[in-house]
Amino acid sequence: MVLGYESETEDSRLLSWSEVNFIVRRGFGFVDLLKQHIQGALLEYADGKIIVGRGSANPIPFAHTVKYDASEGSFSISSSSAGGDISPAFERAEILKSVLGNRVMIISSYLNNSKILEIEKYCKENGIEPLLKLHETRAAHAEFVQELANKCPSIFLKELSAGDSDSVIFTPLGAVEAARENIEFVLPQVPPLKYSVEESGETKSNSATPA
Repeated sequence: MVLGYESETEDSRLLSWSEVNFIVRRGFGFVDLLKQHIQGALLEYADGKIIVGRGSANPIPFAHTVKYDASEGSFSISSSSAGGDISPAFERAEILKSVLGNRVMIISSYLNNSKILEIEKYCKENGIEPLLKLHETRAAHAEFVQELANKCPSIFLKELSAGDSDSVIFTPLGAVEAARENIEFVLPQVPPLKYSVEESGETKSNSATPA
């Protein structure tokens, strides 16, 4: 059995049933692996995690416990905090949030900084899309970085010298000089996912199945 398809950019060709079967099984395999990773993420909350934040319009943050119930397939959020919990870690997170907004990575620098071109190229080659925050002058960028350092020095994961602060990477983990090795430092290291589809239809991968 064969199937045909038409494309605006390619000539029509016939697909054998074995080709179609392989493509479909590979798709099912990908979905199965995706489910495994989602389940692993859920189970990280099985014992509960303490998260400090605001659950309402109340400006004072409280400690909340977020827990996943595997038997019910649901999350619960509870709090027994008697009062506000404004810790240095929370203040640090608030400052980073004010810089990042809803982004995972922002690179701050100034216009006509040639170093940014190298960083941009490296990011594109590795599928990273940071937001560039370019100040009009080097002085304006330096003032921005210094203001954050004055508010909370601990947001910087590594000490910055005057030259290092010309370009700074901001992530939820903290801030570092904009350099290739530091991009790898602040991003989680995830091993490449490899999987294959056996003749039997079974999917094999190098990913760990959650317990």
